[in-house]
Amino acid sequence: MKYSNHDMEQMLDAVEHHLDRRDVIGYAAARNSRILRDELREYLKVRDELVMKYGEADVDEKGNPIGSVSLQVTSEKFPDFLDEIGRFSTIEHEPDLFKLKYDEAIGQLSGKELLELEWMFED
Repeated sequence: MKYSNHDMEQMLDAVEHHLDRRDVIGYAAARNSRILRDELREYLKVRDELVMKYGEADVDEKGNPIGSVSLQVTSEKFPDFLDEIGRFSTIEHEPDLFKLKYDEAIGQLSGKELLELEWMFED
């Protein structure tokens, strides 16, 4: 199945919440995290470069830079970021994701968790 870079970025975020598990779901999460990171390598590099370009230095409570940069959705530069990242976010890939049977999730995942990881399961 094909997924856009944007979709895979959301999938990566969802699966990372399950990396501490010590069961087959944690195993699948770890494998799929690696697969998605490999697929997203260039996209994430572009995204991070654009955050550096359009973002602002993070500061501590005294206003001193702390060495990181972030981009807030409320920033006046955020639409420029979206315009530029949009060229890359729609590119599609067909990652060879590790799938589990839905039966493996019964009693292990909440309905909410199952919905966010449904791409990781099959009948």
